[in-house]
Amino acid sequence: QYKAHFYTEGSHCGPPYRDEDCWGSTKTKAQTPPILFQLLIDPSEGYPIHNASAEYTTVMEELHKVAEDFQAKAEFGTSQISRGSSKALSPCCSPGCKPFPTCCKCNKIPY
Repeated sequence: QYKAHFYTEGSHCGPPYRDEDCWGSTKTKAQTPPILFQLLIDPSEGYPIHNASAEYTTVMEELHKVAEDFQAKAEFGTSQISRGSSKALSPCCSPGCKPFPTCCKCNKIPY
């Protein structure tokens, strides 16, 4: 129901979009305090909840508790990036075909 932005950066937006922080040329920046939106009322994230409101304070306290709990309990696995890559581990749209993996060619489905 709520979404907080602790960091923001530009995206596809540009003039005349009213939020200059959304423009593609905007670099990543920390939002202090975070920007909070109530997505059921404002799904376009155009109207942030004022950071001095009771709603903001209550929701952000809960979000911080959830984040701290997650960080305390999270177990991160060993990175798989350094293991390299193998075509044998790629999905194949012709399971069991031979010679594998060169036989894995998908026909385009016309729509």
